Amino acid sequence: MNHPTRQLSRFGWRPADPPRRPVLFINPRSGDGKAARARLAERARDTGIEAVILAAGQDLAALAGEAVAAGADALGMADGDGSLAVVAAVAAAHGLPFVCIPAGTRNHFALDVGVDRHDLTGALDAFTGGGRAPDRHGGGERPHVRQQRLARDLR
Repeated sequence: MNHPTRQLSRFGWRPADPPRRPVLFINPRSGDGKAARARLAERARDTGIEAVILAAGQDLAALAGEAVAAGADALGMADGDGSLAVVAAVAAAHGLPFVCIPAGTRNHFALDVGVDRHDLTGALDAFTGGGRAPDRHGGGERPHVRQQRLARDLR
């Protein structure tokens, strides 16, 4: 097991097979328009990933749930940490792989899981090379994905 795989395994992430019907949610305004400048939606579609461009006021959790109900077998998010956590929680609740595309301002989540925060299009490779399925934490109807760095810092 290589170092990045061992590191993610320590935090409850497990390897996942490449998906057949991946869906990527993209906030084109996040990080001063990083995703739009990188033409992320077009690049995703070129590799067979369904790209959903978000509009203001949409319910991201509901959209992710609808994608799963329609047959998505992997979910990804190109935005900042808050939106990444929403989609990762939906993926975890359904046992699906989650792909983090660092399109936000600081991208702490990406840093914590070992994604290059400066390579949006390279992060798409996680869809074709197999992503990571997040650990599900919490009980009840609202699972959450723990962010290890924050948890370590609070100890």
